Amino acid sequence: MPKGRLKIAPGGASRDGELIGLPPAGPHGARTSEFQRLPTSDAAGTRRLLERMLGLRACVRKWREVWLYKNARIHLDTVEGLGRFIEIEVVVTEGMAQARRLMKELTRRWESPGRT
Repeated sequence: MPKGRLKIAPGGASRDGELIGLPPAGPHGARTSEFQRLPTSDAAGTRRLLERMLGLRACVRKWREVWLYKNARIHLDTVEGLGRFIEIEVVVTEGMAQARRLMKELTRRWESPGRT
């Protein structure tokens, strides 16, 4: 039985695409996630091969704007047919305590009524 998900992140003009292995989806909200990335110079070809071999479960079309703050990546996503979302990823570079403090700081700022 498969565990987790695979996704293809197409590259842009200045970078290759990636095949990303993600753990099984968990509850919404803050959680720890370990993933593996494999660069590919042919994201479209990799997608066709995987689709032929494994089938396609879903295709998500989104536009992403990424902001960086300390060791966090803030994703502002517009997902076709679903709407707009924010995702915050804090990379553990200075220990879990620092990562949790930064996540708390960012979510508190996002949830505060006076934000612009």
